[in-house]
Amino acid sequence: MLTPDLTYVPLHVHSCYSIEDGLQNVGPIVKYAANMGAPGVAITDWNNMAGYVRFYNACIGANIKPIMGADVQVRENHKAGEEPRSFIVTLLAMDWTGRQNLYDILSDGWLHSNATSVSWVNVTVDDLAKYSKGIILLNGFRADLAYFNSINDHERLNERIAFYQKYYKDRFCLELTRTGRDGEAEFERLALRLCQEKGFFPVATNDTRFLNGPTGDENTFSDYYVHDVRVSIQRGIPRGSKELAHEYSEQQYMRTPEEMAELFSDIPEAIYNTRIIAERCNATIELDHPRLPHFDTGDMNAGDFLRKEAREGLKKRLEFLYPDPEEREKQRPRYEERLETELDVIIKMDFPGYFLIVMEFIKWSKRHNVPVGPGRGSGGGSLVAYAIEITDFDPLRFDLLFERFLNPERVSMPDFDVDFCQRNRHFTLEFVKEHYDKISLARYGKGKIAVSQIAAYGTLAAKAALKAAGTALGMSYGSVDLVAKMIPKDLGITISKALSISRELKSAYDSDERVHKLIDMSLRLEGLPKHTSTHAAGVVISRLPVMEYVPLSRSREGMLTTQFTMTEIEELGLLKMDFLGLRTLTVIQDTEKLLAQRG
Repeated sequence: MLTPDLTYVPLHVHSCYSIEDGLQNVGPIVKYAANMGAPGVAITDWNNMAGYVRFYNACIGANIKPIMGADVQVRENHKAGEEPRSFIVTLLAMDWTGRQNLYDILSDGWLHSNATSVSWVNVTVDDLAKYSKGIILLNGFRADLAYFNSINDHERLNERIAFYQKYYKDRFCLELTRTGRDGEAEFERLALRLCQEKGFFPVATNDTRFLNGPTGDENTFSDYYVHDVRVSIQRGIPRGSKELAHEYSEQQYMRTPEEMAELFSDIPEAIYNTRIIAERCNATIELDHPRLPHFDTGDMNAGDFLRKEAREGLKKRLEFLYPDPEEREKQRPRYEERLETELDVIIKMDFPGYFLIVMEFIKWSKRHNVPVGPGRGSGGGSLVAYAIEITDFDPLRFDLLFERFLNPERVSMPDFDVDFCQRNRHFTLEFVKEHYDKISLARYGKGKIAVSQIAAYGTLAAKAALKAAGTALGMSYGSVDLVAKMIPKDLGITISKALSISRELKSAYDSDERVHKLIDMSLRLEGLPKHTSTHAAGVVISRLPVMEYVPLSRSREGMLTTQFTMTEIEELGLLKMDFLGLRTLTVIQDTEKLLAQRG
């Protein structure tokens, strides 16, 4: 429940997953909002929801309300001879329908734009209509109504107003900001007039890009200054350019409820409406609930089918392990006892489908000339996995524990890491994609994209952050490179750790003001996402099309990926598989071919 004393709720906040202009990670945003007494907060990242699962968990932990949203870039309907242009609106999900429509509009934007960067993603005006149900739309001074008003195109202004009245009704709101940017005051006059004439709702936001306001301390980098550096790095333009000064303001920080109430004291309903919207937005996500794709077991249930496959498979394995019938009968009881114990745990935890799915694509690979590794990791401790040919070594011979892989006290999805020949791995991926798309279509009437690769986010590591900061601060390449060479080459090194172990770096930091500023700026930038990439091995296999559970995007390589990372995919209960490409398997296959040719 929202607290009755403070009504303002931040409804328009960018995190660092707004890769071009967000600064703070979701954890600090939620902590800051909770500490200042905000009863809830929305993350509305630009054209994506990459940080939403982390944000959701952080809000639940801080006992404040998570509000699901995104800023979307809409391609304007152009008249003949007009230059193409886009506008930005904020969408907030009210319920399950709104959540699904938000996922769908973002996924469609990425897929149909063929975009590989958030700044290139566009949805259409028709998409706003198609996906309007369950969505509250905030229309501000960077959107279409402000533009039509600024060029005195009253015909299109009225047409678009009618559009929003038709599709969004009482879910259409006019967003008021007072951050000192050009166009805000002019739009506010229009907005207040439309609220009076049309009954629209005015809503106050601070279009937040960072947490803290001006510091007044010349020796400390303000959040606005660091944000300016962040944007200049991502866009490849000089820091402090007129373009950025026009687009952003140092007032775009996380204002407290008291500050916002004072700033909008002449329009108190604009503050009150933020609370009303927050109370209407109740979209949730369901975590830690397994959502395995369907595996066809005919008339049998999955548990009985797995028992049959495992028992038949163990019989064949024992014949191979113990060719002597007498010795085989002597060993059989301990294998069968272990097999039944494992099967009981697997079935009780409702994971037989997982084992069957993995079994299927591994057997397909072996039949189709795609070399597969013998198994690795904790999964090698499963006798069931050995019996159904997921792994190829006897766990009892090596005293391997099944409980390391799966046990009732640790309820989480099992996870087989499977090695494939690097050259032929893509054949297995293609099989899995085609196979589960067909199942989704046949069983649920929904095809397309039941399998997707998983996103990873490239971040600014220590030396990259240092060099980016140096460029933004106008330092020469040579002077920055000199400092960068003082950072040890240890794997996963951070700037803070480098300062603690490198005397040379610490000395330069303490004695040279320019180096001090460089490192301070680098510390603020280190770890921020800089681009979307593709997880090297991770693939999600879904019962329904993937966007029923997670919005889709594209990596900078152009690969179709989820917007959530591997960790969040697992939290959502989706089946995540690691299809690892191993060059060693390719070399072994080539060696076998050469040996065969030589006889």
